[in-house]
Amino acid sequence: MMCLEIQSQTGNRMTDSSKNIGDLRRALTHLHDPAYLENHPLALQIASTAQTPELSRGQLLSRVLRLSIEALDPGKNIAPTDPEARPYHILRNRYISRQGIPIIASQLGIGERQAYRELKRGTRALLNIIIEYKEGKENSTSPSSPAARVRLEIDRISDVSHQVVDIRQLVEQVIQSVTPMAKDWDVQIQWVPEAEGRYVKLNRVLLRQALFNLFSHTIRRSQGVDPIVHFGCVEDEVYLKIIYQSSNPLYLNETTRPYAVASELLDSLDVVWERQNAEDKETTISIKIPLAERKRVLIVDDNAGLIRLFKRYLSDQPYLINSTTNATQALELIIDLQPEIIILDVMMPKRDGWDVLQEIRQDEAGKQAKVLICSIINDPDLVTAMGADGFLHKPVNRANLLQALEDLSSLAV
Repeated sequence: MMCLEIQSQTGNRMTDSSKNIGDLRRALTHLHDPAYLENHPLALQIASTAQTPELSRGQLLSRVLRLSIEALDPGKNIAPTDPEARPYHILRNRYISRQGIPIIASQLGIGERQAYRELKRGTRALLNIIIEYKEGKENSTSPSSPAARVRLEIDRISDVSHQVVDIRQLVEQVIQSVTPMAKDWDVQIQWVPEAEGRYVKLNRVLLRQALFNLFSHTIRRSQGVDPIVHFGCVEDEVYLKIIYQSSNPLYLNETTRPYAVASELLDSLDVVWERQNAEDKETTISIKIPLAERKRVLIVDDNAGLIRLFKRYLSDQPYLINSTTNATQALELIIDLQPEIIILDVMMPKRDGWDVLQEIRQDEAGKQAKVLICSIINDPDLVTAMGADGFLHKPVNRANLLQALEDLSSLAV
């Protein structure tokens, strides 16, 4: 059981001041908004303590706050109404589940004033964990402390790979998989795609499991009325809306408990989602995911067949592909398109790739682009000496092409 008393802080250690409490409360209020948290003071401090290239500063802070709240959990053997457990449950329901204080107080059987006092106590305990996490003292003194558990989990997730995912394709696959279950419940999912395939970058396995959980509950609650699934794109994010109707009033008044699995998975991915009930018994589950950045690639090769092959290899990847078989036209396209990456053949008629490379580097757009030399002549040292950024030896397979582009994408401006 964790003691919720705050120890005094000395020296240069971040103190439990009103400013720190205020910063923490603002961060908690925007827990589901990584973009807001990106430049939050706590995000800037915490980012220096963890190596998490897959997470932005805002995403990392959001993750640390959630894990720190969970670290306050006194255990399953202690009832939520127990004074020792109340701060944890109030913090979790207020900021993770986004419930109002009146509802939380009613659930715990306490007054609203008492709920606010417990929330204040929990916030101070939460600040203590953040302090210890930031300083890393638990590594040498108390490896089982709440802050140590948070750090261990952050270190673990830093190794979890994020993939570029065609989100429309993934949703269609999940719908197809749950179709037999829908038939058993006498419903048919109405799929309404309002955009072509879009790419997002996250853990595909976790997102897929979250969708399975949502569709499973949707099917069982639809009561014979076909649920509708809308998919679309607005500006720099994709949205998914799952709409269903239920004649059972119990489902309309239920908490987020039936969606606990999906909630935890989506929260772990920092995906924004919400569930709304309308008076006509209609429920809408909305999911929003930021689009993955799509880098523009220009292929310069006199072999039209190779260009078609590369385009096929990259058809399901987050790249915008342009091409030319004319070396002289390459510079014009670079100025017009300003690609992040240029795949350049060396052995071309009239002008070889080295001439084109030198001309490319004389233009500002060409200086910014990363150039991948693609040649049958296996001489990567020469490629580097000539000022290119990467080398791809022909013949080229899909795996090698994707790896080379991924390496250059991490360098591209």
